[in-house]
Amino acid sequence: MEKRVKLRDQLLKIVLGIALLIGIYFSFQQTFPPILNNSGRAVQELYIWVSIISMFAGFVNIYMTTKRDVKFIYPDLVNLITTIIALFLAQTYSMLPMSFWGIIVAFIQYFD
Repeated sequence: MEKRVKLRDQLLKIVLGIALLIGIYFSFQQTFPPILNNSGRAVQELYIWVSIISMFAGFVNIYMTTKRDVKFIYPDLVNLITTIIALFLAQTYSMLPMSFWGIIVAFIQYFD
């Protein structure tokens, strides 16, 4: 049983690493939401970096959750807050309530 757990953990690290590299690559290849096409270069770069940080925090959150680590709330909050910032930059306000609800759920899970 212990060997299966170690194999699973190694496979999880490999899959998350590959997914993270693909995500970073596509973050730099992405097209901007229409509202950001007319904005300055600094806002567009901020949007890219916030998206990358959010994606990375999401992967760390998945990894820590599968390890049953209670510290999963920290990357989860980083993921949700940077997602909220990206949504504000892109003026995609319809998704904001879900992200705020995610913060509430994260605290419920943490203290449960």
